[in-house]
Amino acid sequence: MIKFLDLHKINERFRTQLDARFKEVLDSGWYIRGRQDELFEKHFATYTGAQHCIGVANGLDALNIIIKAYGFGPGDEIIVPANTYIATILAVSANGCTPVLVEPDIRTYNIHPDLIEAQITPRTKAIMVVHLYGQAVQMQKIWELAQKYHAKYLMTAHHGDDLMETILMRLSRGSSLKGYSGFKKEQALENYTIVRPLITETKEEIKNYMDYHGYKYYIDESNFSEKYTRNRYRMHVLPFFKKEDPKVHEKFLKFSEELDLANTFIEKFIKELMPKISDSNGIKIDELLKLDKYLIRKIIEFTLAGIYIDDLFLINDKHTNLIIGMLKGKKSNNKLNLPNGYQAIKSYNYYKIVKINKEDSYEYTLDSKLILPNNMVIKKVLEKEGKSNYILRLNSKDIALPLKVRTRHPGDKMEVKNLGGKKKIKDIYIDEKIPALKRDTIPIVTDSNNTILWLPGVKKSKFDVESNGIYDIILSYEEE
Repeated sequence: MIKFLDLHKINERFRTQLDARFKEVLDSGWYIRGRQDELFEKHFATYTGAQHCIGVANGLDALNIIIKAYGFGPGDEIIVPANTYIATILAVSANGCTPVLVEPDIRTYNIHPDLIEAQITPRTKAIMVVHLYGQAVQMQKIWELAQKYHAKYLMTAHHGDDLMETILMRLSRGSSLKGYSGFKKEQALENYTIVRPLITETKEEIKNYMDYHGYKYYIDESNFSEKYTRNRYRMHVLPFFKKEDPKVHEKFLKFSEELDLANTFIEKFIKELMPKISDSNGIKIDELLKLDKYLIRKIIEFTLAGIYIDDLFLINDKHTNLIIGMLKGKKSNNKLNLPNGYQAIKSYNYYKIVKINKEDSYEYTLDSKLILPNNMVIKKVLEKEGKSNYILRLNSKDIALPLKVRTRHPGDKMEVKNLGGKKKIKDIYIDEKIPALKRDTIPIVTDSNNTILWLPGVKKSKFDVESNGIYDIILSYEEE
């Protein structure tokens, strides 16, 4: 018989330590607020840098105390996901507050951000978010709601494994000092505070607690798909670290906190420096470039971090290097397209980042993956079968790198594969019966010389290489 839950196996590796502590507590005859609890609170407060620590029995008690500490009570409403662990609701009701349930997004089973606003009333005090099955809630939309309605607190269910995955992914992709730190247990933003009370717990600990109490939960099958980067880290990388040290998540948390302290110190210095090197027009480039190279990078990263608050995974060293290169370049006026519809602008002696309308034109540098305004993705892959217009194979010797992705320009032409000449993009769309309203949503892939290589999903240029030819780049165009 295979046991549904083998608590003996789980606890066996800690038996010696547990037996010693059980005996010590049993012999003392002091079972509540005893010496061990007092020592834990003292040591943990010192470890985290907090002024106080309160030891509690479980996650429900932790959430209960958090809500109580913020002063929420009868008459107050807290928005929670309808599809969640019961402790989320119990913590709300235990404080006399009213839980307001919001239905999930059927694609992720997380709280549906588009359904939250209809439930906000003058009595709403907080939005309690729970991330499920390895898929994060669409935080940007919820933050915008929090700002719009002046919500003070936003609670999320990030745990220790989430932090490890985030740090490891950013280390492999490249990021900033702030990015490498992952995320904080409590993050004070301009108008509200994000609280992550479960960051000290692992996913296994949370799951074991639910199994022990018989609480029902669901597992999304996509969690086991290795096509998702985070899943590969979760299934293959984290087990290695945990085998070396079962408490390694605590080391990652310490690493995160150390980096955050360093970043806080640097950001404070930059904030004090900014008035000297900027004005209402932006940052003065000549003053910026007089500074130490490291400080120049930190200021560029600081301007990016202010934009990509919870989307730092979209930004890496290459963006910082491209911006610095643009600022040092000879062109008096230049611009660089950034993810999520932003542009880094160089206008004579000034640098700034501005938001552009998604419906307007764009131009991105293709690194490994781009999420486009039409919710499609262009990415480099190692292998891909087929000959459709959703796949492009290139030989880097035939083109000028890096690759670019942009919207169409008036008069655009492409040398169509097997046609023997150039043809206007407009005429290609007409021949392919592409609806007029859809034409401007189709991305155009070019090389750095602006030579059009591909109309993803529509037509390929003469630069496309057959699958039996010589190529070193494969691009795929697919849904996100």
